[in-house]
Amino acid sequence: MLRTILSLCLLCNYAGVAASDDQSVQEQLVYAFCYAEQTGQLCDDLKLLLDTKAAFERRNGVSLKGPICIQGLDQAVADEATKDRAALCAKARRRYGCAGTEIPRLLSNWPAGPVCRYP
Repeated sequence: MLRTILSLCLLCNYAGVAASDDQSVQEQLVYAFCYAEQTGQLCDDLKLLLDTKAAFERRNGVSLKGPICIQGLDQAVADEATKDRAALCAKARRRYGCAGTEIPRLLSNWPAGPVCRYP
């Protein structure tokens, strides 16, 4: 259990995800993953690889189900509605792409490459 907590803390520091008073680190990770997952559906050149979800759950000790995930999915759809799709996709690439600032390698550039895998 301690190993999981330490790896979560290291991942969050690395990924730029910090816990607030209202959300735990795990909730923020779930929210970010689900936001990225939805943008992978909305953006033609960004895709979530098939094994990413299981790897993310295993590595971070989280379940990608429930209301926090729904909030992330809903926010991606809302962002698409209020911004143009190109802006949404650029934001997702910047945060979750191969060199992402929040959680790198959640999304791969597809089909143009490079394809990157979540650890």
